[in-house]
Amino acid sequence: MRLDGANLTALSDAERARLRLTTFGFVFQPFHLVSVLSAVENVAVPMEALGVSTRQRV
Repeated sequence: MRLDGANLTALSDAERARLRLTTFGFVFQPFHLVSVLSAVENVAVPMEALGVSTRQRV
């Protein structure tokens, strides 16, 4: 299976995780959101995993 010319089956776990963080977007139903976080904070959670600074996330 290929995506943007890359063979997905040849990617390492870390490479697949990075692809999911940078390429795919998910819109979760409310029950998948962290209830104690605001909408902006919930959206920023994946950006933290990418290493985006707090200032840039907000």
